[in-house]
Amino acid sequence: MMKKKTTVYFDDFVLQENVCEALKKKFDGYSYLEFEIGYSNFAGNCQLSVSSYKTTSKKAIESMFIFCVLHFAADCFRHA
Repeated sequence: MMKKKTTVYFDDFVLQENVCEALKKKFDGYSYLEFEIGYSNFAGNCQLSVSSYKTTSKKAIESMFIFCVLHFAADCFRHA
């Protein structure tokens, strides 16, 4: 049986490709939700997507991803 993938699109943010690639490298497989990070590039404007095969809601994925990014950013500032 194939697992269902839940995907959240962060289409309110216009990101550069290098930013999306950095987020993918850092957070792909991250957290108990085992994030799958993707992005699409259209004329230099990238749309970020975060998916998980774990049984959960879109809101839970969105909240956990934002929490992880903010936690990582706080760690960077603390060690700077």
